[in-house]
Amino acid sequence: MTDVKFILTDLAGSAPLVLVLLGAAVFASSRMSHDPRRMVKVLIAIGTLLFVRLVFPLVMPVLLNDVIGVREVQVRILLKALMYSVPHSIAFALLFWTIFDVRRARPPEQMPQA
Repeated sequence: MTDVKFILTDLAGSAPLVLVLLGAAVFASSRMSHDPRRMVKVLIAIGTLLFVRLVFPLVMPVLLNDVIGVREVQVRILLKALMYSVPHSIAFALLFWTIFDVRRARPPEQMPQA
């Protein structure tokens, strides 16, 4: 029963981050028509961060206890850190790729008329 309390407390503590990510997803979706290629990358990164934040606390105890069966504390800490770090790294790489990606020049017929 205490495990459930810890999991719910962890999820409740992540509420501000989840709200910011949901707001960013709404904002990115609203700007989809401006630059769809960039916004898709941003939405994939936001989805990855939301998935990690909401699903991993539920899956991690089952994965570490039952599937892998790790009993040593140091190994559990290392595995948990790696399991969180890899998806976070992928999401941040997508965001940085989107931020620093060089925009291609638009053809004159796609330029907005003044």
